[in-house]
Amino acid sequence: MRLAQLILLLALVICPAFAADRIQLQSAPALLDLDNRDRSDVGRLAWRGGVVVSSSDSRFGGYSGLEILDDGRRLLALSDVGHWLLADIAYDAAGNLAGLGNSTFAPLLGVDGKPTDSKRLNDAEALRRQADGSYLVAFERAHRVARFRAGADGLPLDSSAEAVATPRGVAGQPDNGGLEAMAVLAGGALLLISEDGRTPEGHAQAWLRDAEGTWHDLAYRVTPPFVPVDATVLPDGRLLVLERRYHPIGGVGARLAIVNADTIRAGAVLQGEEIANLAAPVTVDNFEAVAARRGARGETLLYLMSDDNQNPLQQTLLFLFELRP
Repeated sequence: MRLAQLILLLALVICPAFAADRIQLQSAPALLDLDNRDRSDVGRLAWRGGVVVSSSDSRFGGYSGLEILDDGRRLLALSDVGHWLLADIAYDAAGNLAGLGNSTFAPLLGVDGKPTDSKRLNDAEALRRQADGSYLVAFERAHRVARFRAGADGLPLDSSAEAVATPRGVAGQPDNGGLEAMAVLAGGALLLISEDGRTPEGHAQAWLRDAEGTWHDLAYRVTPPFVPVDATVLPDGRLLVLERRYHPIGGVGARLAIVNADTIRAGAVLQGEEIANLAAPVTVDNFEAVAARRGARGETLLYLMSDDNQNPLQQTLLFLFELRP
C-alpha cells in the first residue's frame, strides 16, 4: 500500500466525519401550567403531552426546524448549529406524547458534501419536506435556501446541499433576523417569511414561489412584540404561523395564528387569526419550530419544539397539542 493511500485510510478510520451516529437523549415529563397541574388547554389548543428533552452530548440543542414523519412515529429536527436529529417518538396508551428515543445525529452537509463549523453557514432556521420527498432548509446570516435529497430510507441525513434560487430581497435581510418561517403550500408553492425584515408599512417581508417557479413579493402582518419564526400547512390546507416574543424583563412567549389558504397570493398582506398565546404560567421557552399532522381520529395535531440556544439556562421542550375546531 502506498503511503498516500495509507494516510487516507487512517483518516477515514479515525475521523468518520460525515457518518451519522447515535446520541443519547433523556426525556422528562413537562407540565402545561406549573401553577395548575390539571390545566388541559390554552386558547384553542388541547394539551396532548410534553417532554423536556436533554442530552449529555455537547452537540445537542439549537433546534429551529421540525418535521414529523411516518404518521407521528419519528421526528426529524434541524439545529441552527448545523446538524440533524432523528428520533423515535413514544406515546402513552391515550396517544399523548411521552418521550423520544432511538436517536441519531448527523452533520448538515454543504454543497461540497462536507460539514462546516461555521455558524454563519450553519444557521439553519426552517425545515420543510416537499411532495417529492426532498427537504428544503432556510438559513439566515448567509441568507439562502437549500434542497436536500432523500435517500433510499426517505431521509436527508447523508445528502449534500443543493442551492435553491431565491428572490433578490432575501440577500439583504437582517443578519440574525432573516428567513425563519417557511412553508410548502398546496401544489408545490413555497412561502418564505422574514423574522425582522420589514416592508415600508412595517409588515414582515415575505415571498411566494408559485408552481411555475416565479417569485412574488407579499407580506405578513406582525403583531408586536411577536415576530414570525416558523410556519407549516395544516391538514386542511390552511397556514399555521408560529410567532415568538422576547424581552429581557418580560421573558419569552409564543403565539400561534392561522392564515386562510385563499388569501396567500402575490402582493397580499397575510393576516393571521390567533388561536393560542403561550405565556407564563404556561410552560414556555424559545419555541422556534412547529409541525402538524392528522391524527388517527382525524384530529389536527400540532408539535412545538424550542431552541435552547445550547444555553444551560434554557430547555429543549417538545409539546403536542390538538387543535380544536
